[in-house]
Amino acid sequence: MSENPPPNPDDPFTPPSYGPPAYGPPAYGPPAYGPPAYGPPAYGPPAYGPPAYGPYGPPPGYALPPQFYASPEDPLVSNDIGGWWNRSFRLLQKAWRPLLLVHLISVPPLEILTAWAQIAATNDIGTDPEHITLSDLRNVLLLLGVALVVGGLLSAVVSLAGQRILVQAATGRPISVGAALLEGLRRTPALIGWGIPISLMIIVGLFFCIVPGLYFGAVFTVLPAVVLLERGKAISRSFQLLHADVGAALGRIVIYYAVSILFVIVQSLFTSAVAAIGTSTAVTVASTAVGIVFTLASAVAVTPMVLTAYADMRARREPFSTAYLMPAE
Repeated sequence: MSENPPPNPDDPFTPPSYGPPAYGPPAYGPPAYGPPAYGPPAYGPPAYGPPAYGPYGPPPGYALPPQFYASPEDPLVSNDIGGWWNRSFRLLQKAWRPLLLVHLISVPPLEILTAWAQIAATNDIGTDPEHITLSDLRNVLLLLGVALVVGGLLSAVVSLAGQRILVQAATGRPISVGAALLEGLRRTPALIGWGIPISLMIIVGLFFCIVPGLYFGAVFTVLPAVVLLERGKAISRSFQLLHADVGAALGRIVIYYAVSILFVIVQSLFTSAVAAIGTSTAVTVASTAVGIVFTLASAVAVTPMVLTAYADMRARREPFSTAYLMPAE
């Protein structure tokens, strides 16, 4: 005879007198049929696919389909640096042409505006810096401001569109540059809105012993992917992703910046060689052309590293795979 006899099945109105009800966990845990009492994570569900359940996993009694747990063959999620590098390179091979197209929207205009401001500054104040007029200074600052605003807007749109192109490639959908740019435009206000306080954080951090600024820069490396694929508090979410596994995240972020710096070093060598010829306008134009080529190459090369780093960081915090990025039916 069992220690606790079951309830009478013919009398459904009489609950069992022992232990918790059969349909849920003990009273000290959340119910199996709904989310925890404290609500969903503050950053909200992802924009595509099934919701993410946060660091605690799905509710008790509910199992995600197997495809929502990253497998060793997942196109984005990897277990180590080598896997992350290989996935980034495979994405680059698959999507470098559309990535180049969208970066052509931002890189050449920004480089040309910068060169124009440089030439204007040289013409206005470079020949006689001791007699700078207020009008000359205003013109130079105006040109620099236009370059900064236009370059910032274009860079925001393109960074988001580049991530969308990579999501299309990773999920096996047809790559549409137009659709990626439209979504980039829609999410640009959010990226700029989050980017302003983040830029201030980085600047202040660099001012105070440099290290805090470098830390903030590492935290927000994956910000474009966070803003594109999630809704909510992008700042706190970026911190959560980094701290899910700091060592793994920093390994990817350091390589990302190392590759970017390598392109800058090589570009500086070429521009220095061009500048040695002279200081004429033709030299500035040639240096600008070199800058466009190397900036384009750098932007295309490192863009996949952002998405794959985001995927690895998110998978270390909660159940995540490329299947989450499939559009909801």
